[in-house]
Amino acid sequence: MSGQGASDFRERARVEADRYGPDPWIFVRELLQNARDAGASRVEIVVEERNGRTRLHCRDDGEGMSYEHARRYLFSLYASSKEERSNQVGRFGVGFWSILRFDPEQIVIRSRPRAGGASWQVSLDGALQDAVKADVETQPGTQIVLERRGGDGDDHRRVFEAAHQNARFLCQRDAPDKALPITINGHLVNAPFTLPAPSSAFRRGHVRGVVGLGNAPRVELFSRGLRVRSAACLDDLLGSSGHTSHSRVRFPELPGGLAPQALLESDGLDLLLSRSDARDTRTLRRLVKLGQNELRHLVERQLARIRPPSLAERVAGIARRMSESHWWRAGLGAGLGALLAVIIGHFLWPTPDPPPKVVYVEAGDPNNAGGAVDGGQGDTRLGALSNRYYGQDVAPLGPNAAEPVALNYWPPMSRPYFAALIIDRIGVDAQLETRLRAEPYPSFSCPAEAETETETEAVSGRCLEILVAIEEHAGKRIQVPVPTGHVLVADSLRYMGVNQSRFPSRVALGEAGEALLELDATVSGVLRYSTMPGQALALPTRVDMLPEELARAARALRPLPLQTRVERAVDLVRERVSYRTDQETAERHSAARARGQDFISRTLEIGKGDCDVQNGLLVAVLQVADVDARMAVGWVGHLGGVSAWLHAWAEYLGEDGRWHVADATAQSTSDGVSVAGLPPAPPEVVTGNVLEPDEAADAGEDAGADTDADAGAGEDAGADAGEDAGADTGADAGEGGGALEGEGPRSPVSAALIALLSQPWVPWVAMGSGLLGLILLGVSASRRTARRFLLDEGGDLSSLLQGALAQPAAFRHLPSLFHRRLIALRGGSAISLQRARELASEGRLYAGGEQTELCRLARRRGVTVLDVETPEGRTVAASLGAVDLDRWGGRLERALQTPLLLGLADYLNSQGERWRVGAVSKLGERISTLDLRALRGLFGVGRRFGDRLVLIEADDPWLIEAEHARAEHPEAAAFALLDHVLDHLHLDRQRRARLLAPLAARALAESAQAARAARAGDDRGGPPA
Repeated sequence: MSGQGASDFRERARVEADRYGPDPWIFVRELLQNARDAGASRVEIVVEERNGRTRLHCRDDGEGMSYEHARRYLFSLYASSKEERSNQVGRFGVGFWSILRFDPEQIVIRSRPRAGGASWQVSLDGALQDAVKADVETQPGTQIVLERRGGDGDDHRRVFEAAHQNARFLCQRDAPDKALPITINGHLVNAPFTLPAPSSAFRRGHVRGVVGLGNAPRVELFSRGLRVRSAACLDDLLGSSGHTSHSRVRFPELPGGLAPQALLESDGLDLLLSRSDARDTRTLRRLVKLGQNELRHLVERQLARIRPPSLAERVAGIARRMSESHWWRAGLGAGLGALLAVIIGHFLWPTPDPPPKVVYVEAGDPNNAGGAVDGGQGDTRLGALSNRYYGQDVAPLGPNAAEPVALNYWPPMSRPYFAALIIDRIGVDAQLETRLRAEPYPSFSCPAEAETETETEAVSGRCLEILVAIEEHAGKRIQVPVPTGHVLVADSLRYMGVNQSRFPSRVALGEAGEALLELDATVSGVLRYSTMPGQALALPTRVDMLPEELARAARALRPLPLQTRVERAVDLVRERVSYRTDQETAERHSAARARGQDFISRTLEIGKGDCDVQNGLLVAVLQVADVDARMAVGWVGHLGGVSAWLHAWAEYLGEDGRWHVADATAQSTSDGVSVAGLPPAPPEVVTGNVLEPDEAADAGEDAGADTDADAGAGEDAGADAGEDAGADTGADAGEGGGALEGEGPRSPVSAALIALLSQPWVPWVAMGSGLLGLILLGVSASRRTARRFLLDEGGDLSSLLQGALAQPAAFRHLPSLFHRRLIALRGGSAISLQRARELASEGRLYAGGEQTELCRLARRRGVTVLDVETPEGRTVAASLGAVDLDRWGGRLERALQTPLLLGLADYLNSQGERWRVGAVSKLGERISTLDLRALRGLFGVGRRFGDRLVLIEADDPWLIEAEHARAEHPEAAAFALLDHVLDHLHLDRQRRARLLAPLAARALAESAQAARAARAGDDRGGPPA
């Protein structure tokens, strides 16, 4: 090998070796893995450390390799002879050169093919500059010799640890259930795939594992006997942190506690290039989940052995095991499948409910005592929509967001957009106010139907007859829903319902050209009217509020034809704002709106929105593109009814002088035009209807639409429905307007499913599917997890509880440990570990053995007191810092109350603080305090001992000095002692000042009085009295 070539090879080999991580002993695992892949039945490693040199000799009895094979695969990178062999681990062609992490000064490779061939040897220097080949005599297999300058003489231990931790479960390639013997200086590395009791060994398919409880948190992940990850708990095996791939890992022990342990192995892991780690794939996540379930089973068994569960706990355990059973899941799946079949059958062969009935009551009808009119199921009446609209915003789409209205129209073949609110001022974040013009709404009349060129023109140019249920209070204005491009035929307006005689006879003209009804009285009934194609009655004021980049793009559209301008404007909006109705998008719009950000800027910044956001921006773009446009809000018609959800769209003025629909939300589909955000109404949303079945045909005749004649011929109705609605409604219409009677025509998909399920071979397919399900169930049952428990007969529950408290994250998948009542209380009952943690967090966890009156009284009063005479109680009390009532009770019994302390307690009581203050010898600290308010329990311990117990060390210099000063200055002594006590209680500043201020005033008064007495004595020439 040339000097430059050797240098390049070594550099690349060193780079690949570095990818194995910082552990310099990772090469031991790679040598053992190569021996296993070569079919070895034993591996021997000898580490010699003498004369200042370290020599490592690895020998296996595997297949060996020829010199040509070594040149092709061993002495080159990224070439592996194992790529096509599924039973081998290595396949990347870089593992052998991890020996460079050992920093060898000399490398010797010897090998002889087992199948026959000459032995050979290659000697390399550490820099890979010189390579010397020689013929030698050796046994079949491969030998690797590494030599370097000696170290601290402990390399043999490091090699043994690396081999033990990484390959102690390594099995033979050709006998996967048989261990591959590995020795280091004659010491066997191999170990059984087990854990000490309590433990549980399990196997499912190609996955095996052992879970247990030990004194060190340890979880190791293996693939084909080689360790790829290690962590402190099962959750840490997932993700990019919390685990390590080092070949030698120290697991810290928990003194006196138990922690979860696990050994997991799977051949299906997706290993990385270094094979020292695995990708977080579904296989790994399922393996971790399996380990968590097995650990839960083990803990439940061990707990049952230590502390047998109660009847209620047994029932809960049985229910949990049933939910995990394959047979139980199969039965549950079969039941759900049957329920799904019933639901599908209900939709394929529906039994339509009768449409809601409308009762028309004329004014003055004596039978209408309450003045009520039934206009449909639920809240399906039209009201003043402007009262509920506050500008463009995003609302999550769902049943609660529906605004259903009972509205029917004829003929049903067209798909009109019913505008119930016109918005010509985009971006106004406030309640809209409809303004009136001085002149009344113009008068129109439906012309006689004339012959037209096409069926589509016949539908679009035809007058519509509309019925809608309305309900609104007096003083409101209702905009009559009129299809885009139509005008209201005011003379056709008829109302039937409450306050019929007071219904407005005049239709007002709105500022935007809408038809408005000013209500003098509350109305609740049905409104019937006609509309016809007509010219626009008002034009909006154009406003340029777009940012410069978008405005420039919009102005560039002005030279284009009108229709092309509109299409390009829709594309501009869709490129910048996508249709979204999720909660996150709604919250972002609301937050931007609350900050005062205008509609255009927040819409372009967020880039998401629903129909009124998209089409509001479209209106702004069209106006800058020299197109008269405005936004409308209402409902989209379909087959004689309307959608359950409100929709917003843009209206633009066409060359014919009429308003036309431009919808940035609509998408073209094979069935016509579908509007995003308008799914079929769910069962919980009441859409309502305004006709009874028998009245539908009569209403169609009265409307003058001549639908019966068209439907009877089966030509106009079928053709129109096919072109405009994408459904074959001819037959239903011919039978009396089925679309208006509440059932509606079946879609082509439903009809095809009905025809398919009517075939004679369907039952046989169903029987075959059932048989296949049973076979799959048998296969699933055969893959059940096989378990073997090894329980600890003398297990200590306190060690398990201490481990759970020390590492709660490692035990979070073990609910029985936290929720079973395992911790004994004084009095014979018990609480769960979770409840004990909650009480400790609130400062209300107490412990004791009823050795003192305080502890006995607390237990009798219903206070939760851990029994410290049990190992579990002592462990939990010490770990959670429970208050030792016996210790405090002993202090209280030894406490002395001097006149100074009694006076201080009386003063505090006068200030609303019920404290008991005493002096205790050998307290262990200057001042100790216990809040007794939490000890009141059912009847109140604090009533006897006060709200707070304050104990002072009897030898405290402050107390001694205050006692000496009390004879001459009692108030000053009390103030000094209270100030000292409050320094140790950490009260807030305001409360501290409230307690000290009166006593300070009394001490000052005392001092002033003493000063006056001293001066008076001086004046008399003698000492003061």
